[in-house]
Amino acid sequence: MLYPERLSELAGILDGIPWLLTGGVTIPLRLGEFYRRHGDIDVAFPVEAFADIDRAMRAAGFYLARGMPMSFFGRMRFSVCVPIRCDGWFVRHRPRKLRYLDDTGARTRPHLLTRVDAFPYRITDGRFTTLDGRYEFPLDRPLVGHRFRTAGGHEISCLDLHFVAEIKRRTGDPKHALDLSVVAHHFPGDVGAKAD
Repeated sequence: MLYPERLSELAGILDGIPWLLTGGVTIPLRLGEFYRRHGDIDVAFPVEAFADIDRAMRAAGFYLARGMPMSFFGRMRFSVCVPIRCDGWFVRHRPRKLRYLDDTGARTRPHLLTRVDAFPYRITDGRFTTLDGRYEFPLDRPLVGHRFRTAGGHEISCLDLHFVAEIKRRTGDPKHALDLSVVAHHFPGDVGAKAD
């Protein structure tokens, strides 16, 4: 498994900038083993750190894009990624995804760092809210759940699995149902997650 190596690479890119690993990859890091394939990494960070994240990712050969879902007459659904700026208008208007895409040509899919989904957030009145307003929930526990130390010595803070489950409950992808069932089975008291 090359996932720990890829996470170490990302931690090196974002060294010194506040961010949290979120999404499906956080679950096996807590569990101690991977149980499915992952095609990307999700990172959450305070909106105040967005410019620093953007500079670091661009210096490493990535560009920020917004995924725009499209279809022809309700069929042939697909998404087009349009390059955007972190301080531009499109960042704040409910994008389907904010995504850093690899522009180096050195990484072939699936690589885990080919796509890095970005979730800039604010904390206001005890509530976690993503910049586009897509995800919002009360902070009834700390954001950081567990930490993972890479072979290169970087410590990666992971979003608490309770909040990972809250985000995954709102999507209909089968991989999220699998993730929720793993969380519910292995960490029921810790996160109070229910399998859908």
